[in-house]
Amino acid sequence: MGKVLCAWELGGGRGHLAVISNLNRALLELGYQPAVSLKDLHQAHQFFDLDADTLVQAPVWQPQYKTKYPVRSLADALMLKGYRDVGTLKAMVMAWRHLMEMFQVNVLFSNYAPTAQLAARSLGLPIITVTSGFALEPAGKPCICWQTFEPLVQNGLSANEERCLDTVNQVRSDLGMPEQAFLSDINLADVHIFHHLAELDIYAGFRSGEAIYQPFSSPPINESIRVKDGSKGAVILAYLVSYYPKLDIVLEALCRIKGKVIVSCPGLPVSKVAEWQERGLEIYNQLLNLDVVLPQAQLVIGNGGIGIVSQALSHGVPFLGLPFHMENLSNCKAAQGAGVGEYLARVENPDEVAAFVMQCLKNTCIREQCEKLRDQNTDKINKPLTESLKQAISMLP
Repeated sequence: MGKVLCAWELGGGRGHLAVISNLNRALLELGYQPAVSLKDLHQAHQFFDLDADTLVQAPVWQPQYKTKYPVRSLADALMLKGYRDVGTLKAMVMAWRHLMEMFQVNVLFSNYAPTAQLAARSLGLPIITVTSGFALEPAGKPCICWQTFEPLVQNGLSANEERCLDTVNQVRSDLGMPEQAFLSDINLADVHIFHHLAELDIYAGFRSGEAIYQPFSSPPINESIRVKDGSKGAVILAYLVSYYPKLDIVLEALCRIKGKVIVSCPGLPVSKVAEWQERGLEIYNQLLNLDVVLPQAQLVIGNGGIGIVSQALSHGVPFLGLPFHMENLSNCKAAQGAGVGEYLARVENPDEVAAFVMQCLKNTCIREQCEKLRDQNTDKINKPLTESLKQAISMLP
């Protein structure tokens, strides 16, 4: 199985790059020859060795459709990613096929890459997904509503699911493949690896069959920085995206917290960093070495990316979520359901945010549950990714 393809197609942010870079590194350690196809290359230099690693641009849908309706399901999302038109979808599938043939791929490792999976299936290649629970909606069921996590419609399929499913099945027919019954069947794979604990899988109750839950550690970052020498002892760590709409409100709230607060907001303009530093906030616009900071943390605040939620839990640290899109919200709901975090659905003013932060800091029940789950899952948390990959590969047909 020497040559493999690691594919990322949907979703955004550095979390996908972190997962794929961990995967790439582990496969190289095991002696495989991975090619890596990324949706977004512009931050790849932070995670990969550009001279040594084999990186290519993924064949993804580039046009930006606008919709006046909220994106509430897998079907809604795929309608905006080329699945409304047979010619468009087939072009992407064929591009993925050509990549796999060019690199003489034996196995596909998929990170939120349903079109790549469709291409791999058409070539008869085995598939291992390495992804989050949210990104892998259970197969064999109608689309689930991302607001309620119940079926989107009570009977039959939604209009968007019917449209996407018809498009997929026409492409499958062109490639000599049988029809699939549900759009979610595009997620079928031989083995699933989830890069977090099962307690953070929002669809855990819907799944059947065997899966590997392997919390990923923070990968080495080429441009990470360490916090100031004085930032020792218990801290509040805020890991926020620079395009978060309520960022200024949250940063103002953190200025009002008594105690050590460290903020990482990658990509924040230098002028804004200086502005908040003048207010006394220890804030950085580069990635932090989380393995150094997290052991000191009393509380982690973030927008709900599964990576930071999972790493907080792996260190036994409670999580406070500030979600602003559906995937964020699903991860925050999963953390709340597991008893390891809380989230603010509405962020209106700094005083309310600061009060909620202090409330979370004082919540001993959440802290105890975090520490309990961390201790119960020590073997999974400390398990090398190479071991999980060996296990997954041994499960292939």
